[in-house]
Amino acid sequence: MTKYTKAEKQAALENLRQLIQPGATVYTITRQTSASGMSRNISPIVFENGEPCFPAWNVAAVLGLTWVRGGSHDAVRVKGAGEDVGLKMVKNLSAALGYPINQQWL
Repeated sequence: MTKYTKAEKQAALENLRQLIQPGATVYTITRQTSASGMSRNISPIVFENGEPCFPAWNVAAVLGLTWVRGGSHDAVRVKGAGEDVGLKMVKNLSAALGYPINQQWL
């Protein structure tokens, strides 16, 4: 797990609250799966004024996960197997932001 300072986490949380409003849709792209299948690199995407935003570093800082810097993309490393780790990341992000979780997910 990557270490982030309290200031970094707070700044990331504020940035995400400005970018992602309650009820917004957060999309994910699975960029890479480890050879063992036990972790994935996921890029979160949010559309703002019709333009895609990629808040991977902010999401990683808020959730305390590893930020993976890619050549053409940034991602968040999420550990887990046998589950939809993109959905897991979005649900954890929703909880961290203090937003209600959409009951259709459950």
